[in-house]
Amino acid sequence: MKQTINVTSVTKKTSKTGAEFFVVETKEGNMTAWDENIAKSLMASVGKSIMAEIQQNGDFKNIRKVEGAETVEGEINIPSAPVNNNYNKFAGAKVDKTKSILTSYAKDLIIAGKEEKEAVELVKRLMESF
Repeated sequence: MKQTINVTSVTKKTSKTGAEFFVVETKEGNMTAWDENIAKSLMASVGKSIMAEIQQNGDFKNIRKVEGAETVEGEINIPSAPVNNNYNKFAGAKVDKTKSILTSYAKDLIIAGKEEKEAVELVKRLMESF
């Protein structure tokens, strides 16, 4: 669907899978663009009205093509949004949980009568087998 939009800003973001995309703020609401050349054209068109081909995907509006925007060659500075590090916090929590589980296994082996060194060695071999 073609629609006239008035771009107010363009910000580069990274998805959870690591793919870069661009959030385009317009007077008609936020939209996304996944193509860097389209994002450059939109950045050069901030404050102007342009014609854009927009595809609705659920709650998201994706800009697929722009008409009447300046063609930009070379580099253009598109600001990046702050990175959300919550994803990395989960990885750290998983490591801590694994350490706790392995310590518990070693304690169980010691309670069952194994020597401490032997229990630790068994847990190490268990980890290597996965």
